[in-house]
Amino acid sequence: MSKFTSLKWGIFGLIFCFVIISEGRNIWFFVSGEARKFKTPYIEQAEHYKNHKTRLESRDHSSSQDAIFLGDSILFSVGEDYFYECCKLDILNSSIPSETSLSLLQRIQETQVSSSAMLYVHIGTNDIGRNIKLETVINQIETIFSLLEHKDITIISVIPSNNFQRNNNKIKNLNAKMLALANNLGYRYLDVWPALSFKNKLRDEYSLDGLHLNDEGRLVMQEIIANDITTR
Repeated sequence: MSKFTSLKWGIFGLIFCFVIISEGRNIWFFVSGEARKFKTPYIEQAEHYKNHKTRLESRDHSSSQDAIFLGDSILFSVGEDYFYECCKLDILNSSIPSETSLSLLQRIQETQVSSSAMLYVHIGTNDIGRNIKLETVINQIETIFSLLEHKDITIISVIPSNNFQRNNNKIKNLNAKMLALANNLGYRYLDVWPALSFKNKLRDEYSLDGLHLNDEGRLVMQEIIANDITTR
């Protein structure tokens, strides 16, 4: 065996070991059949989903909410307490970390959405991270809205990234398609990109990992959403 061939197989072996180490839990989760219980091959989504259901069951649903949040970890991180403390807004945050447009679609019919509440949606960044075609993402988002039959919907632009795992050009293209979708369906579009970006990337001071918002970044997002709700 030549030195080149040995080197090639050595590199292949390292790559294989990296995949097993980094994705081992997800591979086991899928092969074992546990994924079918939650309609997802990603163990993180299933764990977040279980935590989400427990959290919602502990809430008081006797009164209607001013707004409901649906989305991924970006919207999940803005919480609920800030909006009551600043503006006496009753928010139901039904966002789940690791959410994709497909996993949101799969759980949407069991999600309680008051017809009188404003609905804010932030979805798509995890689809881009998994290289899902933008047309597929848009089609799934449109299907979600058709199942909700909700009129007061605001689509929040996907926030910029400062991490190699997310391509900002793809994010901008997805945002453009979501703006067009909002216009076509008569929904509102809330563009948070300008406030969070610098030179078309997520500002360093707003994130620790280039993907998720830190306290300063969350505050910017919270203020934008609160202002949008209260100034209608």
